[in-house]
Amino acid sequence: MKSKRHYGFSLLETVVYIGILATVAGIFTGVFQSILRTQISETSQNEITSQLNFAVQTIQRLVKNSSVIEFDGCGATTTLSLIMPQEAYSPTSIYAQNSKLYIQQGSGTAQTLTSDTVTVDSLEFKKLCNTGAKDTIEIHIAISKLDASTNDRISRSLTSAISRVNAVTFDSSLLPPTDATYDVGTWPTLRWRNGAFSGQVKAGQLCIADDCQSSWSSASQWSATGTNIYYNDGNVGIGTTEPGTLLHIPTSQTGTSITAGSLANGVVLALGNSSATINNIAAIGFSGSATGIGDWVKMGAQFTDRTGSSEDADFFISTIAGGSASEKFRITSTGNVGIGTTTPSNTLTVNGDIGFADGTTLSTAYPTRGATLNISTSTLAAYSGTSATSTIELGFAYRPQTFVNAKCVADAGSFAYRIGDGTNWSNTLSCTTSSTSFNDFTTNNTFTQGEARYIQVGSFSSFSKSSLTIGIQDTAD
Repeated sequence: MKSKRHYGFSLLETVVYIGILATVAGIFTGVFQSILRTQISETSQNEITSQLNFAVQTIQRLVKNSSVIEFDGCGATTTLSLIMPQEAYSPTSIYAQNSKLYIQQGSGTAQTLTSDTVTVDSLEFKKLCNTGAKDTIEIHIAISKLDASTNDRISRSLTSAISRVNAVTFDSSLLPPTDATYDVGTWPTLRWRNGAFSGQVKAGQLCIADDCQSSWSSASQWSATGTNIYYNDGNVGIGTTEPGTLLHIPTSQTGTSITAGSLANGVVLALGNSSATINNIAAIGFSGSATGIGDWVKMGAQFTDRTGSSEDADFFISTIAGGSASEKFRITSTGNVGIGTTTPSNTLTVNGDIGFADGTTLSTAYPTRGATLNISTSTLAAYSGTSATSTIELGFAYRPQTFVNAKCVADAGSFAYRIGDGTNWSNTLSCTTSSTSFNDFTTNNTFTQGEARYIQVGSFSSFSKSSLTIGIQDTAD
């Protein structure tokens, strides 16, 4: 009997082969991971280098294009400030904040020069002063990034120098190659803004705008003493070639002028208005604006009559309230004084309330005063009693007056009453137990000086006694 042959691996052989495969796989995995880490590291380094170069090149470009680098003395700073030719971009500031590199131009929003994947570790600008040579500015910047493959931080730094530190700073005399050939600026299109010199400025001609002169007359009527100048003879005119007083300043408004000197009747300063227009003014104004233009507060004269030698003029003061100016005070040519009115009709006319130190106010010269009259059945007994209408004398008016209103409260029942001169009577009012307010007299309620006054009561109902108060207002004689 033939035996069967079996083909395959023994257990030992299988274990050996698995070990060989595992070793080979481990080797390949290690090689792959090493290659991957190397690529990640190179990518991180390339990104750092790229952002370093971009940042430094951007700073160099801005420095070269700037007009002025604001840098006091020689030393180091963490913020570089540049004045650019375009005013909207000035100042341009370059600085590091929160691990990022920023640039801000003018009043614009700060922009980042580096991405979120890298960190700016340090930034420094240093001005190197070189005696006998041009100064340079040194830029030192360090940037790092976290290597995701090793969890290590990769860091790179770059130092660069720029020889143009200040676009308008020179280390020696500024001389043209040939005489009288080249210009500094062009009038009126490309001009320098300001100039400052500690010594002399010499030119073949000096120009103010298009007015060019090779010389000016040295003669002057002014004399100098130290920092003061003075003028003793003649008059001074500003805006006029014929000053009529020591100081004469005509204004842009027709006929108006400011004059100073020994004027008539002790006047030394005068505001004039020679225009024949009625009601025009000559005034001085006080303004709260930066330019001083405006009439927030104004006082002056208003010429109300220009006829011959009978001219009239008022004095007035106006102020501003709520953004609107209006007149508050006036003295007329006849001497009447007005407060709150432009047309005072009396020696003093006040349009509004008058306040006193105790806090009380008065809106009229003759305030309403109260007069109280007690009316009872015993009072009426002397007249017609309570069975018929009674007319009670109130005496004579000491001065012209008006019975404005009245309030009457009875202890019981009610009655009617009215006031008058004995012939002409006012409207009828009621006196009850529930009267709470004053009621107005509307007709025949005024009395002339010395005129008789009466109160007439009637229509009684269960009446015993009452208290009647009448509001009386005196008027002018």
